[in-house]
Amino acid sequence: MSLETCRLCKEKFEFKYDLQNDSLICKECMLDEAKIVEYVQNFLDTNNSNILRSQIYKKTGVSTRYLQQLINEEKIKWDNIELESFCINCGEPAEKLICDNCKITFKHEIDRLHKALRNKL
Repeated sequence: MSLETCRLCKEKFEFKYDLQNDSLICKECMLDEAKIVEYVQNFLDTNNSNILRSQIYKKTGVSTRYLQQLINEEKIKWDNIELESFCINCGEPAEKLICDNCKITFKHEIDRLHKALRNKL
């Protein structure tokens, strides 16, 4: 756990990375979706060149997953967001569903499990 500053209200809060919520926004502000939508939309309106979701996260603290949810629900205009893909396992930018690092990790794990199964038979 680390102490972070909420990007919206500027208050300090305990941040613990969680796959479901990795936004750098405090719990109180996360409950106010309209405030987050306005914050992100203002950022997008002032940065009108093509921008990656990962860059939006770095500048606003709103996670790429939550940003995608807002886009899917059509709560923000996304004309200038470049919709890059993310690994479904680790969340890092990827060209396909799974990034190269996770593919390698999965392959090693599968090989290890195959060997373990062969040894038991």
